[in-house]
Amino acid sequence: MPSFTVTAAGQKVTLDGTGSAEAQYTVTNTSADELNGRLLTTPQDPAKADWFSIVGEATRDFQPGGAEQARVAIKVPAGTPPATYSVRLDAVSEANPDEDFTEGPSVSFDVSLPKPPEPWWKKWWWVFLIIAIVVLAGIGVAVWLLTKSDKPAPPPPTTVATATVPPVMGLAQADAENQVQNAGFAVRIRRTVTVISAIGTVVGEDPAGNSTAPQGSIVTLSIGTFFRPIVTRPIIVGKKKGSTTTTSSP
Repeated sequence: MPSFTVTAAGQKVTLDGTGSAEAQYTVTNTSADELNGRLLTTPQDPAKADWFSIVGEATRDFQPGGAEQARVAIKVPAGTPPATYSVRLDAVSEANPDEDFTEGPSVSFDVSLPKPPEPWWKKWWWVFLIIAIVVLAGIGVAVWLLTKSDKPAPPPPTTVATATVPPVMGLAQADAENQVQNAGFAVRIRRTVTVISAIGTVVGEDPAGNSTAPQGSIVTLSIGTFFRPIVTRPIIVGKKKGSTTTTSSP
């Protein structure tokens, strides 16, 4: 009866990009004696013997009932035809190699054709994306320049400030003029024949008091008098009474 048992961690391993892998095994001394055992790799046709090697010592001392972890390194050379290959780990007693021999389970692996190289443009897709964005932006700017109007934009509408015309009916001329000018208007004086009690006071206002008019516009005040005047006061623009010139009215 063989003194060793050999078990595999798995039935299949996968080669990496370099064609390498490792198969994991456990070798156990099932006898009651201390044994010196040798580990052997046995390739299964069409695998080649030089693809396989024991990692670490191939010959080991096994205590009674003791177990050793063993690894088989696999290195498949480039150009190996695609197929499924396998290898077996065996254990032999050095004391009786011809009769005390244990064959372990096989572990397989696949050799496939190498992947074709990735197209160069797949590595540089982001460069093409940036170029496309720049081209589209340039087209957009060109279209805008070609379609925009050469006409200058119209100036924004000017806003005319307004104010309330102060009501000055019945006030003396000087007081009325001051109030109208302080409100931001110019004053035009017109003489109007009226009753004695209204002489020297405002008997007419145009625009009417409490109405709204543009600031700086003219408010005409009619001043009561007892005779038709030959000379009238002119328009006073933005100045108080006393800084005016006179004009004749027909």
